Amino acid sequence: VYRDNRFVLGVDYARKFAIVDVEAGLAYMYDRVALRSKASHFIMPRVKVLVDLNKVAFVPFVELNTTVSQNGISSLYKQNPYIDFEAMQHTLDAMPNTRSYNLSLGFSGTAASSRIAYRAYVGANFMRNQLLWYVTSPGLFGVDTINNNRLFVGIEAEARPVGGLIIGVSFYAHADNEKSVYTPSDSRMKACLNVEYTHRRWRVYAEADVIGKRVWSQMTTTNESNIAMSVPTKVDLKVGVSYRASQRVEIYANGLNLLNSNIYDFAYYYRNGIGFDAGIKLNF
Repeated sequence: VYRDNRFVLGVDYARKFAIVDVEAGLAYMYDRVALRSKASHFIMPRVKVLVDLNKVAFVPFVELNTTVSQNGISSLYKQNPYIDFEAMQHTLDAMPNTRSYNLSLGFSGTAASSRIAYRAYVGANFMRNQLLWYVTSPGLFGVDTINNNRLFVGIEAEARPVGGLIIGVSFYAHADNEKSVYTPSDSRMKACLNVEYTHRRWRVYAEADVIGKRVWSQMTTTNESNIAMSVPTKVDLKVGVSYRASQRVEIYANGLNLLNSNIYDFAYYYRNGIGFDAGIKLNF
């Protein structure tokens, strides 16, 4: 029988000093999985500092926080339903939780009479026991854990040039500093461009998601990584329209993956090609 008992106890503090807003917290987490020999204990600090230099127009910030991800059997299967249980059954029970100490520095603000909002940041993730998926045989996966220090950069912007029109753009990229025979399979670059226009009861949108190159390693017994599959950068294009018939009823139709890209969430398993969905949303 699989059972996971977890509880968190924490305290938060917030205060404003002239142009500086400070938030801080400290939490303790207890995690006990029935199949593990002992419980896990985590101390999770967090701090966020905002400096309002010009009434929201330009706000530098510094943020430090801690996250803990559960890596029990149930959680692992939710992340990847194609686990090779026969190959991994002796290690899944003892898979440690992933801890990440996250530091980010950046600024946010508005411009052009608040018609443009922006946010830019750089930072680092200091991850302990990060999950790393690799291919054991075509269609099946194993998982290992590594210590990884990740540097990242990101930018987000949204413009409202005229009434009803919203244009958004975002970009994120990271670089890893890890030592493993397996290659991290997550995309090192992601970007998005979206356009939305609303007129009375009608809403039309288009969104293009750019997914950077992904690589999956093959299980190996040597000290050299063996690439099982490499997927180049892909674009996922969505277009949709909706009509709000009343306060509670909305009719919609969406076109999905209109470029018919082979987008892989897992090696050997790509999403469906061009697709459409339509329906009615009811709000109560």
